[in-house]
Amino acid sequence: MRRLVFTLVCLTLAGCGGADDRTAPSFDDPVEVVLHLRGDGCAPNIAGLATVVDIGDGLGVTVAHGFDDLATFEVLEADGRVVPAELLAADRELDLAVLRLERDGAHTTVAPSGSRLDGLATVVTFSRIDDGPIARDADVLRRVTLTLDGEGRRLGYELGVDVAPGDSGGAVLDADGRLGAVVFASARGDDRSWATASDELSALLLDAAAATAPIELICP
Repeated sequence: MRRLVFTLVCLTLAGCGGADDRTAPSFDDPVEVVLHLRGDGCAPNIAGLATVVDIGDGLGVTVAHGFDDLATFEVLEADGRVVPAELLAADRELDLAVLRLERDGAHTTVAPSGSRLDGLATVVTFSRIDDGPIARDADVLRRVTLTLDGEGRRLGYELGVDVAPGDSGGAVLDADGRLGAVVFASARGDDRSWATASDELSALLLDAAAATAPIELICP
């Protein structure tokens, strides 16, 4: 989980305060939309883990930084079964990646939404295989434009929920059960976190659809 200093630019139309619309989200099985990503590193003591969101049509979304310095990776169901997966597209500035998934059996998926998140959201993460996926309520504090060290400008949200290593890639679901954002970082020393708006997925999904071969992980 990244703990970074961000430059935040509040969006004029969204405002910089908390939202008044606090409609509580409701789903049948929100935990079914997430999977566990883990990998082995290119050097001793380097390993990665993150959460993967199943967006349907055999695709999953997670964070690009989850693949930093990885030599291999695998995706797991809550019961420990391995899901065959390939990395199709990744954008380090957006910190988003798209995977091809081959899941068996019926399961819940969540489609990306272009609508603004307001009020309350449901954050679903899968950071530890022993604990399984976890769904938590979170206040949507504000919609912002994020930059990392002056680069990688993107739309995102500040959320009122604490996240931990492995929660990166977690789903932020709106009241209609759609994917409104993807968790990528925690705030320093506070019950706050940051998520990239699902609006930013459009170009990356096109890259994934055009991919003729998976991206290979190469040790530096």
